[in-house]
Amino acid sequence: MSTNPRPKYNFWKHASYPIAGFINMVKHERAAQVHVTAFILLSIVLIFLPFSILSKIILFASMFLMIIGEAINTAIERVVDLASPDIHPLAKQSKDIAALVVLLFFMLTGIIWVTVIVYEMGWIN
Repeated sequence: MSTNPRPKYNFWKHASYPIAGFINMVKHERAAQVHVTAFILLSIVLIFLPFSILSKIILFASMFLMIIGEAINTAIERVVDLASPDIHPLAKQSKDIAALVVLLFFMLTGIIWVTVIVYEMGWIN
């Protein structure tokens, strides 16, 4: 008889939850489709840029910010829709703030890309 009442942890089962969330987000959110498409295209472009490997890693990693922002935004929007199916000022504020997260991540990603490109082009020392 087992003394541990908790079920055995299954990595693959738990890994399936975020994968299902990602698939659902991309399937149902137009903005997520745009972000994932841009992620794929920019990843391909990165392969051919004559930048250092460190710069490429920084640019590649920065693109995850947009996906993270969209995931946060989507999750908040869905919870608000579930909790408040009627139009309510607080629901709108929550959704607006979630959209702000996406905008801020977009701006941060842009700053990172501009900084790395300017550096790699030799326009700053």
